[in-house]
Amino acid sequence: MLKGLIYLPWWVRKMMVHGPKIYDVHCPRCGWQKTIEIGKVDNDSICIHGNKPAMENRESLPCNCPECGGKLKKEKINIFPQF
Repeated sequence: MLKGLIYLPWWVRKMMVHGPKIYDVHCPRCGWQKTIEIGKVDNDSICIHGNKPAMENRESLPCNCPECGGKLKKEKINIFPQF
């Protein structure tokens, strides 16, 4: 018997745990690289003190490289929030 553990189906657990969606995007042709977080972009996510943020917030991932126009490789970074 499991003490204090309630078993939930996978589809309920998937709805409950919402971690950030972070991708490492890089171009194999020219070496351009950026870490991008997918989510809604609003005025609160814009940096007001002038420093460039370490991670860019966007609503979608880019398809082509902004420098050379080649196809980008996208790798999801898995982050598991612990409650």
